[in-house]
Amino acid sequence: MNYIKECNMFFDQLELNQLSSSSVSLWFILLQYHNKSGWKDEFSVPASALKLKAGLSEGSFQRARKELMEKGLLTYKSMGRNLAAVYQMISREAQFSQSMEEQKTREVDEGANLKAEPVSQQTVNMEEQAEEVSVEQVMEQLEGKVEPLFKQKESKKEKTKPLHDLDACRFYETNFGDLTPFVGDKIMGWCSELSEELVIEAMKIALQQNKRFFQYCEGILKRWQGLGIKGIEDTELNVRPNLPKPKEDVFDVFEEIRMERGL
Repeated sequence: MNYIKECNMFFDQLELNQLSSSSVSLWFILLQYHNKSGWKDEFSVPASALKLKAGLSEGSFQRARKELMEKGLLTYKSMGRNLAAVYQMISREAQFSQSMEEQKTREVDEGANLKAEPVSQQTVNMEEQAEEVSVEQVMEQLEGKVEPLFKQKESKKEKTKPLHDLDACRFYETNFGDLTPFVGDKIMGWCSELSEELVIEAMKIALQQNKRFFQYCEGILKRWQGLGIKGIEDTELNVRPNLPKPKEDVFDVFEEIRMERGL
């Protein structure tokens, strides 16, 4: 027996056939003693030791042992009042392996019987009909009457462009810094609303103004959207943010005043 495999098989059985918590605890304690005995077919354990390790009362212990026997997980023999009972764990792994071997044997026997039986004319006709149907289906697909499902899925994938394939995202990472998921969603949204070229142009203007944050770019894009701008060629007169006017030279102001007064 293999300890890990037995535990895995036991958990698989619990998914189909529930056991009480007392029965589960008792089964694991018995499996430990079985392992210590060197996986002997039969081993002896005092009931007091099992109750102590599993934390069960006399009544809970009796009910748990009975339940394990009814589920076909173990057998035990009482050896008398002053002697420890003899237990035998029923290996789930061995039962599974045996059932698999029996299934393989049945499949081999059935295959041999099929080879030995003569092929009837009815079977030949059924195979020919199945072949004709499959050929018709293939022809319909070739003529475009039936569109395979996997092609529809491929077309959906082609419509969605990956985030890092956008030139606008690469421009942001190169000139602004790390691209967070929040900013990435913003960039993709504006590329859909306007165009990728306009998003890049807005980021260029932000860099020229030393505004290295996308909120500034978004303000420019909102302004363009309100003006109905669709391409870079439309931005020449309307896109540039209002820059602060240069301060006039104080000397020029006094010179104009002097000339006005004729001084």
